[in-house]
Amino acid sequence: MADLEIYKEVGCASNEEAFEYFKGTLNTYYGKDFYVNWLGVLERASKYEKEFALLSTLKGKTDPEYEAIKLLTEYPAISKAIPDLMAVDPKVSIYDDETKLIENFDFTKFADGNQDSCRKVVRFLKLSGLLDMLTQLTNVKDYATGVAVGRDTNTRKNRSGEAIKPILLPLFEDLKRKISHLDCKPEARGTKLAEQFSNYPSDMNGLTWDFVFTSDTKRNFLVVCEANHYGTQGSKPPAIAREYTERFRQLKNAGVEFIWITDGLGWLRMIEPLKLAFDKVDYMFTVQMARDGFLERAIYKLFDK
Repeated sequence: MADLEIYKEVGCASNEEAFEYFKGTLNTYYGKDFYVNWLGVLERASKYEKEFALLSTLKGKTDPEYEAIKLLTEYPAISKAIPDLMAVDPKVSIYDDETKLIENFDFTKFADGNQDSCRKVVRFLKLSGLLDMLTQLTNVKDYATGVAVGRDTNTRKNRSGEAIKPILLPLFEDLKRKISHLDCKPEARGTKLAEQFSNYPSDMNGLTWDFVFTSDTKRNFLVVCEANHYGTQGSKPPAIAREYTERFRQLKNAGVEFIWITDGLGWLRMIEPLKLAFDKVDYMFTVQMARDGFLERAIYKLFDK
């Protein structure tokens, strides 16, 4: 159950009131790299800048197959750039509608410049439709940049859960400045914690905690913190809620405290598992709550015990 003592300043006198307050502060936070990792996109687009420039010479060619074989024979390294133009892995297969066969291509083996390799690459260009596209493109690098942006946005969902951590880091650094004896370390491995803290549960050695709080003034006392974010509905958050509730129980029994900072409007469509966790875990905060002093009050209370 929520530690109601740290809710006094906002007038919450019951767990139900505390949960309504918690729920009301849920929000979705994304930094610029969530939408597109621009640095990664530019690096990918620039990796084959010379090769893309050579491929741009195919624009307007009336016999693109011949010209492509000629180009690949002279500059075989071009073949390594082809997968990036299609956002595929170097090993790829294509079904040929005419022959009814599946053809396999391995672009890690085509950079030798021999005629068989060149014809194989051009065969891929033709089957995939990329050869026709290349005859119309003035700047293949610009096209590759667009492909890289599209590929990167497909990984956006995987970045959602990590979006909260960069937002919290400045807050934790501020806490360390306010509380001189406090230390906060990110990405703390359970195996290391087990070596330093005799009460750390051995069956959690395989875990890596997002953040860990310790203090020089309170030996063998540990506070672990998990931080995550769910901007959309999914199957993972309810399972996480159940898992974190069980982690809290195990840690509490061992004398280790647990803080869970979670956020994202996706929780509003999965409110039941969130409420069940809130009813069990002592310290659950959103980013806004952490910024508004709840985390600081919890830390002071835990380390002053």
